[in-house]
Amino acid sequence: MAISPSVGLDLTDPGFDASVLSEFRSRLVAGEAEALLFDTLLTPCRECGLLAKRGRQRTDATHVLDAVRSLNRLGCAIETLRAALNALAVAAPN
Repeated sequence: MAISPSVGLDLTDPGFDASVLSEFRSRLVAGEAEALLFDTLLTPCRECGLLAKRGRQRTDATHVLDAVRSLNRLGCAIETLRAALNALAVAAPN
């Protein structure tokens, strides 16, 4: 049994049905607790330095697009390496 380090579940665990999230969202909205959940999420993000204090916002997204493009290229390189290693493992298993 392999355990996922991030959530502690068996890697073959089927997960949960998507309706669970839908029901949670409905209860959250019905109880008008969405702001509480949002603030609860933001607090640790601020404490970890992931979010800065409110200030002037950028109106262009070129830095975001550049970061996405870089991550995409890295993902392509990783996938190419994975495919090459798999092909090598089949061709020369020893």
